[in-house]
Amino acid sequence: MNRRGVLGRGVRVGLLMACVPGIPWAALAPAVAAVEFLRGGDTELAARNVPYGGLLCGGSLLAGVLMGLVLGGGLALASRVITRA
Repeated sequence: MNRRGVLGRGVRVGLLMACVPGIPWAALAPAVAAVEFLRGGDTELAARNVPYGGLLCGGSLLAGVLMGLVLGGGLALASRVITRA
């Protein structure tokens, strides 16, 4: 089994597991900011919501890559241990 291929598949699965729930929340942050600006509410709070969306996306991507590397590394290690003669 190719370890590089296993790590790549693990990273893809990790990104899927982390980003699918994170992206809707990140999309919600600019929407909340727009509502605050249009409503005339707390504009300082609304201005802080926009960078939070980027932080949520970046954090989700980082968490996904780390989870995928751990998952892929564990699978690569397990496949080497299981297939030993």
